[in-house]
This record gives sequence, structure tokens and C-alpha cells, in this order.
Amino acid sequence: MTKIKFVGTMYNVLCGECGEPMVLRKSKRYPAPFWGCSQYPKCTGTHGAHPNGRPLGVPANKETREWRIKAHAEFDLIWQTRKHGVRRKEAYRMLALTMGVERVHIGESDIETCKVIILNSKLILKMIKEWLESGAKNRPFQIKQELQAALLHQPQKETP
Repeated sequence: MTKIKFVGTMYNVLCGECGEPMVLRKSKRYPAPFWGCSQYPKCTGTHGAHPNGRPLGVPANKETREWRIKAHAEFDLIWQTRKHGVRRKEAYRMLALTMGVERVHIGESDIETCKVIILNSKLILKMIKEWLESGAKNRPFQIKQELQAALLHQPQKETP
């Protein structure tokens, strides 16, 4: 079991439920550390942590966490099915490309961004399946090029 050096120390991590500072804690029940609201038991907000105590993304309220879970479930279909030949990092690059950003971190996303991630993940998966059904070989780099070409030719939505 990893020893947690900073258990009980306050960091600049704010609770997604009440906005108060969070404290890195250790549970007898689970081996990994977690962030708990400093106002416990008044507020029961929690947030995951890496073994070294670094927060997993950005703390959020319950509704946002639920949307993040939905977004991850849809996104993970791209890379967790090995038959697509797409690795996790490549899937994230494709997602960032469809969103017009440098990088995507679902754990830092708000509800609206999660909705975009879900739609774009479906688009990516559809394109990969169509590309593979056309007889193409499993090459993520070529899939990325096809995706980029298709996105460049999509009509842009006009803003009012």
C-alpha cells in the first residue's frame, strides 16, 4: 500500500458541492487516497486522487460528475474495443481534433463540454467503423487523417 505523505493537509482544491477547501484523506475501506470536503459531515463532497495525492481532474457537483461518467463511457468505446486498432492516446487526439482544441480531459469538463464529447465520440466511432468496413486496415494514423479531412469538409454552423 502506498503511504500518503500529506494526509490531512489542505490544498487549493475546492469542493464541487459547496465550494469549501478539500482535504486529502485516507480511507480504511479503500487503498487509494481521496479528497474530502473540509466541512464534513456538513458536506459530504468527495473527489478522487492519484496515489501521490494529486487530484483526478477538477472536483465537480453531482450532476457534472454524472455527465463526466456518461462522456467517459461513450469515449471509451473508441479505444477499449481492440478491433478498432485505436489506442487511448490516439483516441484523445482524435477527440481534441473534432473539438478544435489542443487537449481534452474529461475530468476537467463541464456539462456542456461533456455533451460535445459524447456527440463527437459517436462521430469518431461511426467514422472508424465505416472506414474499417470499407476494407481499410487498422491504422489509427490513417483514421486520424480521414477524420481530419472529413471535419474540414463539414459545413460550419452559422452563429446568430
